[in-house]
Amino acid sequence: MGNYKLTLIGMVMLILAYPLTLNGSVQTVYGMESRFHLSASIGTAFIYAGVCARILSFFDNLKKGTIGRFLLSIMASLLLLNGIQIQKDYRDAYCVQRRFWQDFLNSYHNFREDTLIFFETQAVKRFRSIPTFDWSSAYILENIYTFPENWERKPRVYVVNKPGLSKILNTMDEITLSDLDKMQFINVVISSDFGRIIDKKNSFIVYYDSVPPNRLISRTTNDFGNRTDKINSGDLNHYSKGVLYKLLLKDI
Repeated sequence: MGNYKLTLIGMVMLILAYPLTLNGSVQTVYGMESRFHLSASIGTAFIYAGVCARILSFFDNLKKGTIGRFLLSIMASLLLLNGIQIQKDYRDAYCVQRRFWQDFLNSYHNFREDTLIFFETQAVKRFRSIPTFDWSSAYILENIYTFPENWERKPRVYVVNKPGLSKILNTMDEITLSDLDKMQFINVVISSDFGRIIDKKNSFIVYYDSVPPNRLISRTTNDFGNRTDKINSGDLNHYSKGVLYKLLLKDI
């Protein structure tokens, strides 16, 4: 009966860990604010311990405890190896993202309200455990730098899911982020962004080659298909640093 109680306690801790910490964000994984993950982690360990104990009890009742321990050892070894691979994927993906943001922000500094940047690359390495860039990339910039509070629409950097965006933007007189989302070029997750219109003066595509020497090229919406423009330069010093600055830009 004790094994069932251990598993039940673990399930309760895992299920209630996040609803009982509504004052925090489940995306916080760095610093003291990530402490509410502790309950979920301990709960998962309790569940694992309870399940393993039941497996051992089952084989002990069959007088084959050695087989049970052998199977659990194999399972634990596979979990360990998988965990190591996951951590490696996370580390490598972080290095790729960090290299991109450093290269990008070294080249482009002139952000304004409602700036839209479309990031397209075919050379970025992909990992099994975590996408290198995904929908969340749109909100990284505003967490690297804190833009003025009176800006209703913060600058966004959207990852382009498939080639051909420049052709679409050249052929349509007016297009919104919602249109691009429906055509599966980008993923927009905040409904207030759906109606944002692509401004031909304040939006552009960035083509990035992640293979050294990490070439960064932009093309403005004024002429996506035919003209390559030099990326504007400016000064980011008047923006305060956000929570991701130290993690992504601490060496520049």
